[in-house]
Amino acid sequence: HVDGLKRDRRPRGGGAGAPPPLEWCTRPRLLSAPEVLTWRDDPPGAAAVAPLLWGLRPDGRHPSCENSQVTTGERRCGQVGTGGGEDAAAFFRWVHGLATDGDRRMVPLGDLAPAFDEGVGSLAGSVKRSVWHMTFRPTWSEVRMARPIAEVSRRRGIDARYVADRLAASRLPLLSSHHFPYFRNHPVVAPLLVVDTRAVFVGAPPGHQLAGEVWTSTAPQVVDGAIRVFDAVWRAATDPHPDGVPRFTRRMVDVAFLLTDGASDREIARSMGVSERTVSHEVGEIIRRLGARNRAHAIALIGDAGP
Repeated sequence: HVDGLKRDRRPRGGGAGAPPPLEWCTRPRLLSAPEVLTWRDDPPGAAAVAPLLWGLRPDGRHPSCENSQVTTGERRCGQVGTGGGEDAAAFFRWVHGLATDGDRRMVPLGDLAPAFDEGVGSLAGSVKRSVWHMTFRPTWSEVRMARPIAEVSRRRGIDARYVADRLAASRLPLLSSHHFPYFRNHPVVAPLLVVDTRAVFVGAPPGHQLAGEVWTSTAPQVVDGAIRVFDAVWRAATDPHPDGVPRFTRRMVDVAFLLTDGASDREIARSMGVSERTVSHEVGEIIRRLGARNRAHAIALIGDAGP
């Protein structure tokens, strides 16, 4: 609960009464007792951003606080919102605004494809504890590009989470199997990658003015907001494998990647270190499970099975 959000109005400028420089405190949490949260240095747009991070409406009130009295100097509200969708939309509006304004907390990495292609190996190698990935309807080529991260995600002791909406899973029928058992379905506002709860990578959905670009941040405000949003989405998401069995096996997924690269059965067998007969069996099973007419149709469905 939040008892009040007050701004410190003590003199600035380093005098006797001036507060020391502090980072903007936005660590989201539920407070067990009334507590005053104080911002001593207002970042750009703080008045608008603070309510968004707490799940409040732009007027400073949480949707559940219809009878709250809110003023500019003090905001009193009931329980902080924990809804995944609403909080996610607010968070992405905030970080996209920071990126647009050139805020130093958001470091631009340029276009998604070259940035990811160049840095995915080192990024995967840096993972120590966790990798949380939320993606907005990826293409098969993007899934292929991110394979090093998927491989790390399957290591013992790694807290791996991957979220995509149902349309993404239906268009890419092997996506959920590729990320089994840490794949879940939930509507996604924009791409988000959180590594070891210390570094955040943010993109924008198609149609957005920032679409196709990616930013990274280790700023505590951005990381804490991303963690809160991802955790809320993850808890609200559904597991498409309730019986604990993926639609396609790990080897089928590996074969599928090579199939869509245009490899022959012999080339796939050589690459995977198995017999050509084994590959032919796996290809036939992929075709059957996809309901494809033939090999070429299966390849088309793997890349995009949607309308």
